[in-house]
Amino acid sequence: MSRAIEIAATAPILALIGKNSYNRSSYYQLDDSGTQPLDLEVATKWSKFLETNRDLRRSKKRMLDAYMCDFYQSRTIPTPTITPNVGIVINVNTVYTWEEPRQFPGHKTIKNWLKGQKDIVAKIDAVDSSPKIDIRSLDKLVINKERTNMGSEGLASLGFYAPQIVALLFYEKALAKIKHGHLPHRSAEELVDMKDTLPQIQRRSFIKFIAALGGSAVTYPIVAANNRGLEERRIILEREIEELKRMRDVAGEVSFSQYFGKSPQEMIAGYKEQLGVARHMINLGVEEKEVNQGFRDVIQTNEIAIRDLESIFSDGIPVEIDERIKAHLITDRLNNKSNTEHLAVYSGLGLSAIAALGAMIGILVPLELANKHITNKGR
Repeated sequence: MSRAIEIAATAPILALIGKNSYNRSSYYQLDDSGTQPLDLEVATKWSKFLETNRDLRRSKKRMLDAYMCDFYQSRTIPTPTITPNVGIVINVNTVYTWEEPRQFPGHKTIKNWLKGQKDIVAKIDAVDSSPKIDIRSLDKLVINKERTNMGSEGLASLGFYAPQIVALLFYEKALAKIKHGHLPHRSAEELVDMKDTLPQIQRRSFIKFIAALGGSAVTYPIVAANNRGLEERRIILEREIEELKRMRDVAGEVSFSQYFGKSPQEMIAGYKEQLGVARHMINLGVEEKEVNQGFRDVIQTNEIAIRDLESIFSDGIPVEIDERIKAHLITDRLNNKSNTEHLAVYSGLGLSAIAALGAMIGILVPLELANKHITNKGR
């Protein structure tokens, strides 16, 4: 009888799983199927911008390699160790240290030059790495009301609630096994029968049923609140479309600085600063062959890069660069927003399951304590 009641106690939770699978949740999704992909045709200034920054990256890599060759020195250090059987044993350890002269830029400065250049090239490559939306077709973005897949929502619900069913059915057996672990030859069910009376076990079956009802009841207001918030999320998506259009219409200098973290003028100024450092070192006289060649390479590469970049951005941000950067920023934001709306459905399921678990624990703990008190009082 007790076992039948316990199995029946799972019915409210199983009903939740079935309800979630059958009803399926609704959500709003940004639909860009009517928009056009950005035509990434060969663009002279964009290609030159990419080529220039890749040349700068290679130059900074050669500069760091030169530092490694001339200034990253190894030395062996004998370390005595006393052992009980052999006595004193000398171990030789090899250590590496930077030993650049004080008047030279530190190796960390050269590493930062390379890191900054790698970051810029990575951002440029990201723009061309995947299809982008044509920002001129943003007016064709629409909001569609979608429903989740029955199978995926059912599996998600099962994943959230199945552990609760198992815990509800067998928690007293797990506790008995933990408490009486010194009796390994006894099964969990035998241990429960040993420590609990029959009336106590029977009352526990009803307690489980009450807990399951309470847990499932808690989820309904949450689901209702999620449904009420559906229209609010549609309004948020409408605002998102307006924000995407605002991103499209901002000045090219704004989107460029937002993406690269600096304006073209600041980028060029940084290369001029590097050029000045390299010229200064050559004027001082660099005896180390590799480092000397590294600084000369920086001078040559930076001079060409500065000239090319000043030409590219002489009249502001070229349209072909502006469109690519904005398309990348807008497409990323659009994809993230669509994924967020879809995942919000499953987040709601998870929150409902957590609330149900909390309610069941809140019911089980005091009623189990009362059940134990009644049992002890009757003995």
